[in-house]
Amino acid sequence: MVARPANNTLARNIHPCGRPVGWTFLVLGFLVSCATGLIAQDPQSANYNSETSSSWETDSEWLHAGDIDLYNTTLKHLREQNRTDWSITLSQSFMDIDYEPFELSVLPISRFSNLSTRAKSIAGGGELVTGFVVEGTGKLPLLLRAVAPTLAGAPFNLAGTISDPTLRLSFNQDFLESYDNWGETSDPVNLSVAAQRIGAFPLNSGSLDTAALREYAPGVYTARLEEKQGESGIALLELYDATEGQSSAQLTNISSRAVVGSGDDVLVPGVVIAGDALLRVLIRAVGPTLTTYGVTNVLADPQFSVLRDGETVGSNNDWKLFPRRDELVAASNGAGAFALEEDSKDAAAILTLEPGVYTVLVSGVGDTTGQALVELYKLKN
Repeated sequence: MVARPANNTLARNIHPCGRPVGWTFLVLGFLVSCATGLIAQDPQSANYNSETSSSWETDSEWLHAGDIDLYNTTLKHLREQNRTDWSITLSQSFMDIDYEPFELSVLPISRFSNLSTRAKSIAGGGELVTGFVVEGTGKLPLLLRAVAPTLAGAPFNLAGTISDPTLRLSFNQDFLESYDNWGETSDPVNLSVAAQRIGAFPLNSGSLDTAALREYAPGVYTARLEEKQGESGIALLELYDATEGQSSAQLTNISSRAVVGSGDDVLVPGVVIAGDALLRVLIRAVGPTLTTYGVTNVLADPQFSVLRDGETVGSNNDWKLFPRRDELVAASNGAGAFALEEDSKDAAAILTLEPGVYTVLVSGVGDTTGQALVELYKLKN
């Protein structure tokens, strides 16, 4: 239960700390200072804004003093305790407000936790590239891996892999740093431990695969896979959210660009959604519009299918034929995605996905080939 004014109304977008006077919350008997983000969706319910952080003062066993994420910490513990009898009291130092109880909606959350793309990386303009956007406050720990030599050995025994992959990382289009052999990093043991914790398969000892575990500030990143000897071949480019516990930063956009072949050489990114809520996702397979940005040899007519456990949960061949086209355009604009050419054959759709493991199959209509970009954007509900 939570408190509501006696007149049975509660204004939208209540942000107590944005007011010039001092508001406080009382949660389960513990005093909370500067608790921003209480939002009333309607007169009968309210929820916390997961995008904000708050400073708490408490000696509770399950809340910790200091700056923590209001949603991810508080409501996570409430869900774990299955508490439904909790209350929040809103007060102000210079006036008394009469409140009546009403139900509080505890909203679950989900996020992108992994993008893995296996494709043929072609030297000289067709290299495998992964892009990602970090949003929120603070930094987000991520594990980046470029894997090929381990794929050539057991248990994968994959033919045609490149010999010595490296990664070149850019931040907001400026070169940031490069990564090389994982076993020669400053802490390969920590890389192995992190990979095991998040469910990534182990890299062979002494292999020339590349891996890096870093914390990334909010911004736009591009990781380009390159081969030291200029070889072309198959490689796997992986991005993992390596968060331990809770983080107010998250991945809001993940993408991969590669050459789409036919048959077994279609582009097949794997995506993991972690959490306990449905996630609205904008998915696009872009080919023709890439020419606007200087990309050559593009896939003229891309199509995609999204699969979970072998079953198709969504697909598209032509973005203009999506049933809710206006919603698609508005979602693209809201997510910060570049506009698709009006007469293009690019593909796009909005899907609502449950937490789980998904495969996105990107191919060319009529077995056509060329470079394509597959993108996934986390949309606001």
